Order: sequence, then structure tokens, then C-alpha cells
Amino acid sequence: MVNDKKIVVTTRADNHAQRLYRKVLGAEIEASISGLYSADEVIMVARDIGKQNQVLPY
Repeated sequence: MVNDKKIVVTTRADNHAQRLYRKVLGAEIEASISGLYSADEVIMVARDIGKQNQVLPY
């Protein structure tokens, strides 16, 4: 059985929260959708959650 845990996050392309997702979760941008809402939207994926010594905020 594989215990790969992943987190998927979506946010605006110009949102500074991307830095937080990258720093805390190790998330990377996987895709961008142009004109979805009022601006471009990015999909970020964090892989191997739990294998790293990370403390996730509540």
C-alpha cells in the first residue's frame, strides 16, 4: 500500500499566499488557468506530505 499524501491548492496567480504554500507545504505550481475568475488561477501541488519534518498550521 502506498501512503503518498498530496495537497492540492488553488489560488490567484498574483496572490502572495503562494509563497506560504511553497514554504510551509513545499507546493509547486503544476498548472495555470487563464481568465477563470477575475485573474489567472494557479493549481499548486504539495507531494510527500508527512515524509518531511513539517508542522502544518491549523
